[in-house]
Amino acid sequence: MGAIKVLQSSMKQELSEDKNKQWAHYQFNSFGRKPNEFLVKFCKEHKSEIKNGKIQTATEVCFGSLSDTLYMAKQGLKVFGTDGVIIPQLVNSLNKNLFIKGSVKDNITLQQQNLTNLNLPKSDLVYSMASLGFCPEKDFANMIMNIIGSVNPNGYVALHFFDKNHAFTKGPNGVQGFTNEQLTKLFNYMGFKPNIEGFINEKFANGEIPPPQFAQNYFVTAQAPENIQEILAGVDLDKINEILGLCQKQTNDGKEQNENSKQEIADATKEQTPIGQEQQLGEKGQDDNLQADASANADVVTLNQNEQNLNQLNVAQTEQVANGQELSVDGFEKVKADDPTNLAELAKFEKLNAENGQFEICQ
Repeated sequence: MGAIKVLQSSMKQELSEDKNKQWAHYQFNSFGRKPNEFLVKFCKEHKSEIKNGKIQTATEVCFGSLSDTLYMAKQGLKVFGTDGVIIPQLVNSLNKNLFIKGSVKDNITLQQQNLTNLNLPKSDLVYSMASLGFCPEKDFANMIMNIIGSVNPNGYVALHFFDKNHAFTKGPNGVQGFTNEQLTKLFNYMGFKPNIEGFINEKFANGEIPPPQFAQNYFVTAQAPENIQEILAGVDLDKINEILGLCQKQTNDGKEQNENSKQEIADATKEQTPIGQEQQLGEKGQDDNLQADASANADVVTLNQNEQNLNQLNVAQTEQVANGQELSVDGFEKVKADDPTNLAELAKFEKLNAENGQFEICQ
């Protein structure tokens, strides 16, 4: 039948029971989500390279629900996935799923790793969606170096970044965000010629409709040069911080500007939202709303309930196959499939606490 392999982790601290359930809630309820459209596009554009073996291995940093991991494995890639939390019940359910071919499961290896201390194998593709921005500012440059350093010569990166004005970057615990110009300079500095595609979250997973200027994202694809390791030997972390505007002391004026930014989001949302619709972010901005929504949903589902749901899906799929019925290409039509990016869900359950290796709800 094949099986997804989980390697032993060097991470010392375990999640609390509550945080474990919060992360499980995200992973189980996003399981079966369609693969990200940018990843699908990349694989289609590089189909010949995958087929002829020029792209054989992939690393996914922060695999989340494993939907993209499974997609890459189904393309024939050997996938190594990392995340701050690995829920055994989800892995066990996938291994029991008779619809997923054994060869696909055998293509996947997982390991619990922290964004601030990545230890990645060499691979032909490094992919990450809606996660890198959660790395703390002081560790971001080192994380980028670990990612780029794991790419084989002539290999590829396919990475998501938040724009510097994205709603998630606001507030004292906001994620890291950058401009198109900063990302271009960063990858040029490391010897890459990036292709940067911008996209806007028209709606967050919790139903909120953000103002477009606070919902900008970037998806960066680039091929590593032949002499990538030689180039990286001369890369300076301070230079990366300078390019990205990181690790700059925040003065009182800066803090006041941050509070003004949150109010700016709230005001912009009020201007675009018709009277009578409950889509305002509120006077304190989106951060408070995300926190309240996460707290309200933290106990919606338990691990056992989720595992039972997936087991029922496995049985249903097996019966369909036995009856000669056709399933979808990915076999997940019967599972709830939300917005492929679903960034609001990630903001709730994938906020990285670098100091203790735990995930926390965005404050």
